Amino acid sequence: MEGLVTFGFYICRTAKYHPLSNQSTNKMISASDCLCDHEPQIFLCHGWKPRGDDENYISSFRSKDEYLKMSEEINGLFNSGLFFGDGRFARIEDALYFFDTYFRNQDLILISVSSRVDYLTIIEDIKYYGNDDMDGFDAIGTDILGWDNDNYSFHSFLCNSLQDEFPDIRFNKYGFIEMDYDTVAVIASKIQGMGEPVDWFPVAVYRIR
Repeated sequence: MEGLVTFGFYICRTAKYHPLSNQSTNKMISASDCLCDHEPQIFLCHGWKPRGDDENYISSFRSKDEYLKMSEEINGLFNSGLFFGDGRFARIEDALYFFDTYFRNQDLILISVSSRVDYLTIIEDIKYYGNDDMDGFDAIGTDILGWDNDNYSFHSFLCNSLQDEFPDIRFNKYGFIEMDYDTVAVIASKIQGMGEPVDWFPVAVYRIR
């Protein structure tokens, strides 16, 4: 959508539990790590204590050598400020590399999240790198997020069931809102001060892989 800036890319694992799991959905994902896991899970990677080198996590890779190589590469990206603890890649090329190299054969979905600059500038911790062209990718809905400064991650308005305030709101199979960005911006303005102590803002979501 014209005028929106892409501020992150997430490799999402389909959620085992989701606030909308009672609806007709089968690929529930989110930019909020409250609702689904994002890969790589850096705090389970080599070099991180106390959870690093988790045996179950290592076993999800084809070999321990592959896991160690992935750990080295994602730690390097983290240290360079291009990958963040909530699982957010700053650049599409890095997200595509990790998805295609380490996670392509798993049940994962790579998404991008975009919003207007005036929303993003109020969040000091959010870095974005200009206007990535999402025209070649599928728009898969909208969402409402809020940045948690203490936990350095996003909440979704679904975390507090704020969707119940709007009986006409519609969701798709991914758990994203089936309404246009401007309509969702109005909803975001109406829930300010509700739920988590965050500034809610609308995002457009695209499927990259």
